[in-house]
Amino acid sequence: MRFQERTVTADMIEGVVNSLREVLKEDQAPVAITISDGVEFENGFAVKEFAKIAGLDLKPGDLVQEA
Repeated sequence: MRFQERTVTADMIEGVVNSLREVLKEDQAPVAITISDGVEFENGFAVKEFAKIAGLDLKPGDLVQEA
């Protein structure tokens, strides 16, 4: 599923996942989400928390900080 250039929030992703599970009539159906680019976080702590939840190992150079 692609959202193109739209800003997508966590609530929107959760809504899509819940809708898919409702259509499948399976409340716990596994869903994989791939984020290819354009992710923005409020601060470094949020990035670290996301990486931990997603099982990502961030390395120097993986992130770009804009002013």
